[in-house]
Amino acid sequence: MAVAQRPLVAAYDSEDPVRRLVEGLWVVNCWDGDAAAAISRGVPGVQFILPSEGYTVWADAPCIPANAQNPVGAHRLLNYILEPRVAARNADILGYQPVVPAAEPLIRSLVLRSLRPTDAQIDRGVFMRDLGTSTSVYERAYEAVLGRELSASPTS
Repeated sequence: MAVAQRPLVAAYDSEDPVRRLVEGLWVVNCWDGDAAAAISRGVPGVQFILPSEGYTVWADAPCIPANAQNPVGAHRLLNYILEPRVAARNADILGYQPVVPAAEPLIRSLVLRSLRPTDAQIDRGVFMRDLGTSTSVYERAYEAVLGRELSASPTS
């Protein structure tokens, strides 16, 4: 089905969706930070909508490798970026919602504040699950949608 709708899609662009918005292309799927950047740049008519049917929740998660050369320093960095005032400042600069609830009232960006989902909207979101060995099926299907391997069967 996704391959059949391909002619109706102008572009699949996960690299620079803000540029597409600036160019006037309608985007069906983008992250809140992309929408915030476009709105902040004055792109007319941009709205960020979380579907009432549900959506995928995404959160960046900094990690410390098991073999880190300086795990104490890494922990200090993580503790620092999770301080509410720092998390709020990062949100203002990057345009993405903070994961630190205490940072929310410290956000200065009116655009970012306007895009903050309500509790009810957050409850409709779901985190992606690891698909294990089925990941390759989805990867082949996506490649087929992009037209890179139209002969590949997404079910094999």
